[in-house]
Amino acid sequence: MIESLDANATADGRSREPDSSTKRRIPAVSIALLLVIGIALDRWLGISFAAWFVVGAMAFGFWIAGFIFGSSRAAVVMLLLTCVSIGGMRHHLFWSTAAEYDIANFVDRAPRLIRLKGKIATTPYIVSPVEHAHLTIPQTDRSICAIDCQSLFIDEQQRRVAGTARLEVSGNLRLVQIGDVVEVVGWISTPGIPRNPGEFDFREYLRREGMRTIVRTNHEDAVNVVRKGSAWSLARIRSNIRADSEAMFTRLLSRRTAPIASALLLGSRTRMPNEIRKHFAESGTIHLLAISGLHVGILAVFLMACCRLMNVSNRIVAIVLVCGVLWFLMITDSRPPVVRASILVFLYAVALLQSRPVSAANSLAVAAIIVLAMNPSDLFDAGAQLSFVAVAAILWSSRYTMASADNIPVLPDESAFGRFKSRMMPAARSIKSSYLMTMAIWLFTAPLVLWSFNLVAPIGIVLNVVLIPLVAVALWSGYGLLISGLLMPPLAIVFAFVFDGLLSLLLWIVDAAAQIDMGHRYVAAPPLWWIVGCYVLIATIVCIRSVRLSRHWGCRGLCLWMILGFGIGLLPSKSSNLRCTFLSVGHGCSVLLQMPNGRTLLYDAGSINSPSRAANIVQNALWQNGATGIDAVVVSHADIDHFNAVPALIEFVPVRAVMTTQTFLDMSQAGVVEVCDAANEKQIPISLLFSGDKISLDNRVSIRVIHPKHGFRSESDNANSLVLEIEYAGRRILLTGDLEEDGLRTLLDQDPTEYDVILSPHHGSRAANPVSLADWANPKIVVASGGKDTPLSTLRQRYGTDVLSTHTHGAITIEVTPSGLMNHKSHLRPIDR
Repeated sequence: MIESLDANATADGRSREPDSSTKRRIPAVSIALLLVIGIALDRWLGISFAAWFVVGAMAFGFWIAGFIFGSSRAAVVMLLLTCVSIGGMRHHLFWSTAAEYDIANFVDRAPRLIRLKGKIATTPYIVSPVEHAHLTIPQTDRSICAIDCQSLFIDEQQRRVAGTARLEVSGNLRLVQIGDVVEVVGWISTPGIPRNPGEFDFREYLRREGMRTIVRTNHEDAVNVVRKGSAWSLARIRSNIRADSEAMFTRLLSRRTAPIASALLLGSRTRMPNEIRKHFAESGTIHLLAISGLHVGILAVFLMACCRLMNVSNRIVAIVLVCGVLWFLMITDSRPPVVRASILVFLYAVALLQSRPVSAANSLAVAAIIVLAMNPSDLFDAGAQLSFVAVAAILWSSRYTMASADNIPVLPDESAFGRFKSRMMPAARSIKSSYLMTMAIWLFTAPLVLWSFNLVAPIGIVLNVVLIPLVAVALWSGYGLLISGLLMPPLAIVFAFVFDGLLSLLLWIVDAAAQIDMGHRYVAAPPLWWIVGCYVLIATIVCIRSVRLSRHWGCRGLCLWMILGFGIGLLPSKSSNLRCTFLSVGHGCSVLLQMPNGRTLLYDAGSINSPSRAANIVQNALWQNGATGIDAVVVSHADIDHFNAVPALIEFVPVRAVMTTQTFLDMSQAGVVEVCDAANEKQIPISLLFSGDKISLDNRVSIRVIHPKHGFRSESDNANSLVLEIEYAGRRILLTGDLEEDGLRTLLDQDPTEYDVILSPHHGSRAANPVSLADWANPKIVVASGGKDTPLSTLRQRYGTDVLSTHTHGAITIEVTPSGLMNHKSHLRPIDR
């Protein structure tokens, strides 16, 4: 599509000779860059709107004066400063300014019971619970949508409010549709900030979507429809089309391919299993699932091919392109990549009508300006960044392939081999161009993918060349299914048969590619200076006019720089300090220890709520601390809130050993079998530990098991908890699991030892934390890994020292220097000293 056209191509595809006496004018590129600078400055420096306005007004005035009095250089500088100020003002209005009656002004982090009236702004979508056999709390469907707030009943007062909130309902809102006015009784709060290192910032994500509050309710009956919305509104029609399309996919496609069809054609991934999503990511093809510029381009090519077959005029082609893309925008989620690609298609259609040359770089900049004007915070969205960077890669690679093709000499050869070679040359050049374009896209986007998702998937370089044509044909059959399903239902069966077969083949290839060991790797993100260096090199390559120059040193420099960055990500992060982080996983336990030599030990990994969330927390903490894997996973005992995240961790993170107690290996428990099977599949040894055993990870750090003794067995899993003592530079840390009852008594029978830090047994429960334990350990800091019910006041009275809770403070990090100096900090809020 238009992304492959350069400034020397006309809209109908005919090439024209470049005029060396004239320079390409791309003013939109300069404007877009200046807007980006203004937006970034406002985000990082927090400049007030008044300051932006004053600077912008003064710059605009000086520009007018310079233009009138003929001072061209000063006028240009003032115009540039005006554009920067416009970007800063637009971002400040969106990001930092709220209306006087915005609902966010009436709430804080502590949930408050309210009654809210508002209009449903987005179609409610259903999030089904993750199927897991080892969850102790029953999970139900959740309905999620946005609601435009109108009035708020709080503290027995009614207040007029404005703004948009996120509505989360435990249950299925089948009777609520977009445009309905509803009353909701529930709890309102602001989104929480990340509680752990490297954790996804949900508050910032919602803020980018224009929402600063969350309303939660425990039952769908708490949402009452006051007035039904208009059945003929565009939003309702769009919602109905999407619902009918998803129902058609469920009816005509197989159970495994129906969620893929919804993702490819509608942008809906709520029904997709996590396993499939993971396989697409590990095969380097996750972009195929996200509605993006690729899908818009494939649609545009499909429409143009249909028009050419019917031999219609350029005017009709342009109209069909615009109407088709508008229809696609209506039925999909209009994310920045889709908007960007749609704008490019519209500009191409306008150029087609006027038979004028089109500048791809200028068109891309215009698309960026429009996207940032709609939502300036999209500048910081990884999806939007990847979209524009990928198009830049396409522009650069297409320029190189066209230049290379022009330099190929054509020699007449009438032999049979010569005729065969001449026929095969176009196909060979096409394959070469495809691989070059795929390589360029991978090189240009890999730093962002590594920075944002901690994933390197070089297999995508090879796989995408094969899969993009397959996806193109699959999407064409999918578009045929959508159109025929709405207009000619009997014909939909034929398209569904083809579409289902192609999607099954796509899944088979992706699943096979994800199983290749060297095809992908999860690594720690490289430092920011490396990311900046990458894109400085990329910008230099893109801006160089000479293809030969960029080929000789630009690409080689970029490849060497990327190898350096990947090497940094693969190397373990070393420090002279011992770092012990008690992660905040809800009611559960997970403690990450990083040795001075960079090796890691994980003591427990589980949560009573969601094992997948606990696994993500551990992964993010590892990558944030520069760790590349886990040298030893120690499972204290057989309660699932201490180990149910271990199988997922083994799947995602290199684990070198699993260590536990004899009593843990109770094969009548499905969770224990799952851990053992996961370790066996990855050929990870499982070792049994007893009192007196030592774990050797760093010769400067003593890690000793002090419970249970060989032969000890209690009827209570908690009493069997494995207890670790970690000593470094004269400081001692005690990890206790859920130790209580006869296991605790056995521990207290040993000689008393003073500890600097202990993990409060059994999440801080009163029974597991008697005064005798406080006297025996005499700790300086006590950490309770639990939920909101942790009895902190009782623990403080019994221990007579600081008691920190992962629920209150978030992740708590204890750091010990080689000189024995000990520091502790909270990820969520400052610790009272």
